[in-house]
Amino acid sequence: MVRRLDVEATALQRQGELALWPPLQGQEAAQIGSGRALRADDFVFSSYREHAVAYTRGAARR
Repeated sequence: MVRRLDVEATALQRQGELALWPPLQGQEAAQIGSGRALRADDFVFSSYREHAVAYTRGAARR
């Protein structure tokens, strides 16, 4: 899911439809792994190229 989101957003950015998108390709496993290692009550402040962490925490499903 995260890779598909990244591919689509990168394509939109290259077409001029999205102003800025930091690609995540090649870093997905590190982001998913760190997001899954957190406890339910841990806080996450995701930043540049960390949208996969936000996804593992449920940000895209809300």
